[in-house]
This record gives sequence, C-alpha cells and structure tokens, in this order.
Amino acid sequence: MKTKLELILPKMRCPLCGEKFQLQISKTEKDEVIEGLLCCGENHRFGIHAGVVDFGSQEQEFGNEWSKYLEDISPEEFDKEIENAKSEFP
Repeated sequence: MKTKLELILPKMRCPLCGEKFQLQISKTEKDEVIEGLLCCGENHRFGIHAGVVDFGSQEQEFGNEWSKYLEDISPEEFDKEIENAKSEFP
C-alpha cells in the first residue's frame, strides 16, 4: 500500500459503518506501507499485510487461502496437480 494513499485516505470510508479511516503504520519499505492498520471511528480494524489491506471479503479470503496453499507445495507438484485436474474434465 503506497504511503501516497494518505492523500486519498480522508475520502475512504469503512465498508462496515461509513466512518473515515485513520492509518496506523507498523512497517514501511521505501514509499510503501508493508504492515499496519486502517481503523475507523467505530473501531473497525482492517490489517495491512505485505502491502495489501485485508477487508475480509470472500474473494480476498480465497486468495489468502490459495497463497498459503502455494507455500506448502513445490511449483513442480503444483504443475502436476493442474495437469491431473485437466484430465478429469473433457
């Protein structure tokens, strides 16, 4: 998440309550926020991990689970699984 986001942060709103966000930065690299939090006036918190805000959407959860899966398998094993899955579908 680029630190320039602070320029548009006043326009961003919490998806749960509509309140404005405050940015809490834990770790930066160059001009990017790597770790931190977006917090609203109602104390809803959304973590920033590896430069990405986690709003807890189903799509993001799927992506998070997928990336964890890829950490546990080698690229070669992953390619084999894809090829095996292809053969199951006409």
